[in-house]
Formats: sequence, C-alpha cells, structure tokens
Amino acid sequence: MLAASAGVAPCQEEPFRGEVEVWRIITQVRVIRSDGSPVLGLGRDDFLVTVGGRPAEVEAVDWVTEATPPLETTTSEDARPTEPAPKAPMQPPRGRLVVLLFQTDLRPSRVTGLVRIDEHAIELVQSLAPEDRIAVAVMSSHLDLHADFTNDFEGLSERLTALEVLRPESVAYDGRQPSLARSFDERKARRATTLSEALEVIGNALEPIAGTKSVVVVGWGAGRFQSGPRPVYLGPDYDRAVRALARANTSVFSLDITQADRHTLEEGLQQLADDTGGLYIRTYLFPGLSVDKLARVLTGHYELSVIPPEKKLKKEFKLRIRVDLPGVEVLERGLEFRDP
Repeated sequence: MLAASAGVAPCQEEPFRGEVEVWRIITQVRVIRSDGSPVLGLGRDDFLVTVGGRPAEVEAVDWVTEATPPLETTTSEDARPTEPAPKAPMQPPRGRLVVLLFQTDLRPSRVTGLVRIDEHAIELVQSLAPEDRIAVAVMSSHLDLHADFTNDFEGLSERLTALEVLRPESVAYDGRQPSLARSFDERKARRATTLSEALEVIGNALEPIAGTKSVVVVGWGAGRFQSGPRPVYLGPDYDRAVRALARANTSVFSLDITQADRHTLEEGLQQLADDTGGLYIRTYLFPGLSVDKLARVLTGHYELSVIPPEKKLKKEFKLRIRVDLPGVEVLERGLEFRDP
C-alpha cells in the first residue's frame, strides 16, 4: 500500500494547508487456463475487485514475468568478497524464489506417490533459469531444512530422490543471499508436528525477503479427519500459517501425491492453495503433466493497484478478484495486510 499527499493551494483570505491520504492496495493475482498457461493482455476493466465485500477501483494493472533474463556474469578479476547480510529487508532478488516442501509418510499410498513424483520434481528444477533459486524442506515427524536457496540445480537434483528426501538432514545459514535459513526458527521447526505448523515456520522465515515467493507442497494432506458436516478440521495452527504466508507475500501450490482419485485430506490441501493464491493439482494419473502445469503457472502474475472503498483499512482484510472470461481460473490471495 502506498500513501500519497497533495498540497492545497492557499486561499486569498487565509493560508491553508492540508494533506489528502490516498490508500492503495498492491496485490498479485494469476489468471490461468485449464493447462496452467497464463492469460495475457488483461487490463484494468477486466478485473472486478471487492475489499471487505465492497466494490473497489482497479487503478493500474501490470504483468510481471517471474522468469527474468539471466544475470550478467563477471570475471574473476571483478569478483568481490561477499558482504555481511544486512538486517533490514532486502531488495527483491532477480528470478523466482521457490520452496519445495516434501510431506513424507511411509504408508504405501503416499510413499508410492513420492517415488513417482520425484523424477518430475527434478525435471521442474532443471527447467528453471539460472537466476531462479530453490530451497528444499521436509516435513516428517518434524520440519527439516534440507537446502537453502540455491541455483545449483544439478547438485540439488541428486538430493530430490525419494530416498534422499526421506533421509534426515538439516542445513545452517552460511551467509548467502537470499536465504531461508537465515530466519529459519530451528526450535519451532523441531516442534512442528503438522503441515500447517511447518508452513508457519516457513512463512515467518520468508517474510524478511522482499518480493513474491512460492511454496510447492509435495504432500498427501492437511488437517485431520473428524465427523460432522466438514470432515477435515484445520485448526488454529492453519490460520496462523495462512497469516504468516500472507505477510510473506507467498502462495502455496499443492501437488497431491496420494495414489487415489479422491481422499479425505485433499480438502485441506485445496483450502491451503485457495487461501494463499496458489493451485491444487492431483498427480495420481499423470504426474508429468501435473508438474508441467505447475511450471506454466509459475511463469508470471499480474500486479494490481487497487483503491479501497474506505480511506482507512483494518490491519487485516479480505480481498476478492474476479475476471469475467470463459474457461479461466483466478488465483488470488484472499487475505491481505495493511502496511503499518
């Protein structure tokens, strides 16, 4: 959100000065076709936005390509020692920042799905551009950080097999930037027993890093089964996770590895993607096509500047975005936070 002020011309009788606050909501949205490819060329009039249930004006729309051109290389003579990382929030890095979060389980319907998806996850990593960065975390009985953000995709690919993912491992902050390990709370990670708690830790660690980030959950479910009208209970830890991810400007994309057409805990993965502006994708029948679809979704997004219907916003508010075009899906993050 941005605030702008404008001076008022003085009257002849008596000088007068005042300020007019104009609030802006800056938010990201993806508009995709059924195969995951983005819908390009949209403008202000194509988006219908509500803030807290009330219509809002779309002031500007920009398309942001997330896969940027490669960085220029330098010779060894131009190289400089790495400076200590500043404590203030960093400038947005070039390229995409993606966290691969593997949710492991040794039940046959789940571990089989992990084995089937690992080669396609490797293909996804190897298709990225040199300026992109990937981090890897694993949620088993607790959360472990296996790899900090890196563009060593060849070395990382060797560690993305099902056997390596299941192997206990953790990494520490080594001074590189951008870094997930830098703000990764090891104590809370060791105490995380649910996917929601793991995502809260990751969201908090991503918050100091400027720009748009993505978490790809390669998993089997969120929440726990219960009797009643809603069979899946997500709980308060889920709400904390969604808020942490929203503050970090991060969307979650769920790759469901369960070997079944339908299962109970998929509802939690779907809800997680819906609430964070991501996408839920089943990998049961066509894991390769599922990963290809995800790769297309991650090519870019629209950035909207929205004038809210009220001068003042609550610290936390709901935002809804629609596009009246046939055959398209809008991926929005419904929960937003006002800047202090």
